[in-house]
Amino acid sequence: MTKKEILQATQANFEELRDTWNDHMRDEGLGALVFMSGEFSAAEGRIECEYWTLGELRSYLRRMQENDEIVFKWLKLAKSGGGFPVVIISPGEENENKELYLSSVRKAQA
Repeated sequence: MTKKEILQATQANFEELRDTWNDHMRDEGLGALVFMSGEFSAAEGRIECEYWTLGELRSYLRRMQENDEIVFKWLKLAKSGGGFPVVIISPGEENENKELYLSSVRKAQA
C-alpha cells in the first residue's frame, strides 16, 4: 500500500484502530501504530500494523541517525487531540534508507 492508501485506510477504520491504539497504550505505554508501505497491496483488502512504544520509536530514529526529541511531543499532541498517532515507513531511494512519515489520524468531520 502507498502512504496515501494507508492514510485512507486508517481514516476508514478509525474506531477500530483507535481502540487498538488505546489498548496497546494502556498495556505498553505511550506509542504509535506503525505501518510499512509497500508491504501489502490495496487489492488484498487488509491493513496491518505494529505498535511501537516511545522507546522503540526513539531507538529506531537513533539508528537512522535522526533527531528523536520531537517524538514525545508529537505523541502527546496526538493523544490529546482525540485521534491516534501513525508512523508510515517507506523504502527510500537507497535500500538502506527509509522515509518516515508521522501523522495524527482524527475522525473525519461530517
